[in-house]
Amino acid sequence: MTTSIWQQSQQSKPPIDSAVDFPTPSRFHVALNVVDVELILPFYQTLFGKQPDTHSDGYAKFDLKEPPMLFSLNRVVHNAKGNGDFGVQLNNVHQIVEMSDRIKSAGMEVLEQDTIDDGTVRKLTVMDSEGNRWTLFVVLNAGTDEE
Repeated sequence: MTTSIWQQSQQSKPPIDSAVDFPTPSRFHVALNVVDVELILPFYQTLFGKQPDTHSDGYAKFDLKEPPMLFSLNRVVHNAKGNGDFGVQLNNVHQIVEMSDRIKSAGMEVLEQDTIDDGTVRKLTVMDSEGNRWTLFVVLNAGTDEE
């Protein structure tokens, strides 16, 4: 069986060359092209439960420890697609309940919150103002397509 690049990086502990400190051996970087950063920013502040680490005209960056991700919003009016579909797999249903409460208390809409079909997955789906969907989910029974 071949090991993934992430498994290899965890098995061997080479020296850290990065000038940026983060707690995991790797993390995702997601950059969304959006029409209006200021308009969409409150959605992501609520979703991530924090203020951006960097914020300037037409740009906002969130340095997230959990999930380990560098996430940025970039004003690129001519190339804003608004059709992204992102997911974050969680290991605890309580996290979904907390997220749902935070989103609802901010006056934002929860598109879907329930258990899929036979009770194998619990999920919460929300959408930003430009049509990017975020689904947070917990797999409750092994052997599902969501794993």
